[in-house]
Amino acid sequence: MVDLHRLIAEHHLQRPLTSHEVVHHLDGNRRNNDPANLVVLSSQSFHAHLEALQRRERGGQVLLFAEFRPGAILLREHKALMRTPIRGC
Repeated sequence: MVDLHRLIAEHHLQRPLTSHEVVHHLDGNRRNNDPANLVVLSSQSFHAHLEALQRRERGGQVLLFAEFRPGAILLREHKALMRTPIRGC
């Protein structure tokens, strides 16, 4: 069974996702499959790292270094992949 968010990402990117790529919901709501809320990440380990940073931010912990903020991390990931994410960051 393929998750709906993966199908939406594949349709939007006009290519199949690799087995290692993970679709991340920017607002944390797994039911919100709006393409503007989705971004494709290169691996599950990167996704876990991003989720941990977002949990810290939501919990009120200040991230001191701008390069560790989720938006900056997504931008670096995007440049490394040289692919177009569902939503540009």
